[in-house]
Amino acid sequence: MVKEIVKNHDVAFSDRPSTTAANILFYGCTDVAFALYDEYWRQARKVRVTELLSLRRVNTFQFLRDDEVEVTIDKLRRASFKGEAVNLTELLMVASNNLVSNDFLCWRHVSLLEVG
Repeated sequence: MVKEIVKNHDVAFSDRPSTTAANILFYGCTDVAFALYDEYWRQARKVRVTELLSLRRVNTFQFLRDDEVEVTIDKLRRASFKGEAVNLTELLMVASNNLVSNDFLCWRHVSLLEVG
């Protein structure tokens, strides 16, 4: 049943709901995550895949990923030496947010572990 829905009715289920928050935060739902499935969405997706997610582009940020892994391991090491418990969910979420903000926004999130 799911296979038939995806195969035969793909376009009918591919539109995303438009919310007030999405309209305000994402410039009238013009980003790939909230845009309606149409020619604009296909072109935006193509640009995202060919420009932002190309192998060349991803490789240019390898040093940022290496740095973030080093910082995360250092936080684990310091907590280990102090005998402190570590919230891995929080630690990995901060690392993930830092990677995304570094890759696309060129700035680093303030770590929750450094604040509190």
